[in-house]
Amino acid sequence: MNEREHAHELIDRLPEMQLLALVGLLETIIDPVATALRKAPLDDEPETEDEKRAVPKAAIGSPAAAAMGFRMKKPCAGFARRVKQTVERFAAPASATGNHHRSCSHRSA
Repeated sequence: MNEREHAHELIDRLPEMQLLALVGLLETIIDPVATALRKAPLDDEPETEDEKRAVPKAAIGSPAAAAMGFRMKKPCAGFARRVKQTVERFAAPASATGNHHRSCSHRSA
């Protein structure tokens, strides 16, 4: 019996309350950030005037962000173009692109 099978066997023997605790522990081990966010209290304090003024300034693409050097339009356009080229390259049949791996048995004539 391997470790995974042994763990499943032990889990099957747990009472419901201990099973719930184990699930919480496993979720924390696997994704501690998601667990912390899920358990974090909601922000129920009213937004201050400083916070209200800071939110628009923090938005990428706002004039304030652009003035600080955050220019996202060109980098995003270049990234989108590269993604599109990659998708097109992998979506095209190998015979259409002329790309054949040496181990392929179906070479174009």
